[in-house]
Amino acid sequence: MINKQVWFITGAGRGMGVDIAKAALSAGHAVVATGRNGTWGNSALGAHDDLLTSS
Repeated sequence: MINKQVWFITGAGRGMGVDIAKAALSAGHAVVATGRNGTWGNSALGAHDDLLTSS
């Protein structure tokens, strides 16, 4: 069984939120990321199987 942590990150559209989300994804964790503007989507974080974005 794979034990994967899920991170919920607010403010992931820019700044430290992007850095934290990228670090969690590169460590093999799943990320649910939200941002203020609905158009930021995968442009800030890129496409990833373990990433769910929302505005």
